[in-house]
Amino acid sequence: DGSYDYSDVILLKGNTETSTSVYPNPTTGMLYFSGNKIEQVFITSSTGIVHKYFVGDSQSIDVSDLASGIYLLQTTNMNGTTQSIKFIKK
Repeated sequence: DGSYDYSDVILLKGNTETSTSVYPNPTTGMLYFSGNKIEQVFITSSTGIVHKYFVGDSQSIDVSDLASGIYLLQTTNMNGTTQSIKFIKK
């Protein structure tokens, strides 16, 4: 019949307690994390190749040996929450 029905959206808010920030972005060397402690990190290229991986409590990773490009940092924190963050390596 061509009619529409909308519901009211009052507020959408992300969970900032499990959020991880990455800086500096873009980077030439060290990449630092802020937020919950990270237990596992994968760094993959746009083609899906894993370039770096580590397990352990860390708040930084050295990416100076990576070629320039766009990468995806996939983190898992102590709560088991995963997050993917795009970063640029100069």
